[in-house]
Amino acid sequence: MKPMNEVIVHEISLAMDDMGVRHDTLGVKVSRVSHWLDHIAQVAYREGRNDALMGIMTAEDVAAHYNISPRRARALIRNRHERFGVGMKAGNVWLINRDELHDLEPDARYRAGPLVKMTPALREFIARALAEHQPVCIEPDGHVHYVADRTIETDGTIIDQEQFDWYESHGWPAEL
Repeated sequence: MKPMNEVIVHEISLAMDDMGVRHDTLGVKVSRVSHWLDHIAQVAYREGRNDALMGIMTAEDVAAHYNISPRRARALIRNRHERFGVGMKAGNVWLINRDELHDLEPDARYRAGPLVKMTPALREFIARALAEHQPVCIEPDGHVHYVADRTIETDGTIIDQEQFDWYESHGWPAEL
């Protein structure tokens, strides 16, 4: 891979040859035209590079943005990279540019629920609530409350008796 300066000089030379600018035209020296084209290209490259670097997001950033797990974010970036060329892998880290974020919209089925630390006290609170036939809602901000009406709209995870029994038999996740 050539250094960017060499690429710019080579491309300017090709463009000038293609336009037929081999000698002074209209009193403008070829060297002056070449100098300003080189300057414009250098500035455009530098600003483009800075923009690209400032917009880099890791899989963890994508996970936080879409409220999915980091593992799911890495799988999503890898999948979109293989299918559409979105993102890149640097070592063991998947990266995307902020401009590519819209290409990564995950399927709603795979969105993570709220990440609330599951503690024995929280498990006991949920068990007591369900013993009284009160489903519990765990909000994304960590607040836990009773749910009086199952038709409420919430971004949280509602745990009813069926889900509680499943967690009891299969094991509770470290975070909910």
